[in-house]
Amino acid sequence: MPAGREFTWTEIHQGRRVVIISENFAREYWGSAHAAIGKQIRSNPNDPWSEIVGVAAKLRHDGADKNAPTSVYWATAVAEFDAVLDSQLSRRNGQSPDRSS
Repeated sequence: MPAGREFTWTEIHQGRRVVIISENFAREYWGSAHAAIGKQIRSNPNDPWSEIVGVAAKLRHDGADKNAPTSVYWATAVAEFDAVLDSQLSRRNGQSPDRSS
């Protein structure tokens, strides 16, 4: 990872608004990977801001001869998945799951 860090499990499970962006994204908007750390972005004007905690190296999806895409990795997927899972479990057995253990 050229700058910053990966998501922590606490951030993921608590649904904290943190993101990791691609190196191309960081260079395009802030000039360098290190300059992007701590900045905030959002996917549209109505969404809350998310803090950039890491910059991922250039990942090429279409071969080495193609430019790496500009990407944003949002840490909210697990928290949203947990909410959907809780909802499905509640409907299945008639009670909310106990996540304290």
